[in-house]
Amino acid sequence: MSETQTYNLRRYRDFTDARLDGAPSDKFHVTGRFIWAPIHDEGALPAFTETTTTPQQAIIGGQTLRGPAFLNQQGGRQNSNNISGSGVWNPTSHLVFSVRGGRTFLNEKLGSYGIPRALRYLCSAASSSSVSTTAGCTPGQQNFLTNFQIDYDVSTRKTLDADVSYLVSGFGGRHAFKGGYQYNGLSNTTSQGYATPGN
Repeated sequence: MSETQTYNLRRYRDFTDARLDGAPSDKFHVTGRFIWAPIHDEGALPAFTETTTTPQQAIIGGQTLRGPAFLNQQGGRQNSNNISGSGVWNPTSHLVFSVRGGRTFLNEKLGSYGIPRALRYLCSAASSSSVSTTAGCTPGQQNFLTNFQIDYDVSTRKTLDADVSYLVSGFGGRHAFKGGYQYNGLSNTTSQGYATPGN
């Protein structure tokens, strides 16, 4: 028996870029910038092999969802933003102080919404038809594609650069003596894995 099913996947991309430049004095200049660029998915598409097998189904919120009803409530979101700032101070014509800093945030959760926290069953494609019939399934049949959970997967980057330059003329030309400090920190915090057996 054949049936027609309609699946939907909508992806939304937002982007905001705000920048502020200022010069409190002739010798002091500052710049600040903020970028916000999340991605949001509503729904999911079935795997190609699902077009020839039984549609996925699972109990979500006390209701049994099958096929489009199951996948249309899935989706995910990827939050990302970046904030940075810099300042330059020229107290004299020979001395320049400069500082720059920033923070980048990324939480990758695309494809993580609506995933069942339950056991996944797969009727082995290598099984004989008699074994499959006894088990009440057809080879390759499964209740749903995955139960892999992503609660959060956050990556953060923090940077800081500071330097001072001293400009002098003479000694056969114009010279710049420069020294500074740089920090670049990367971190990842995540909670993900397969559903606990029995849940």
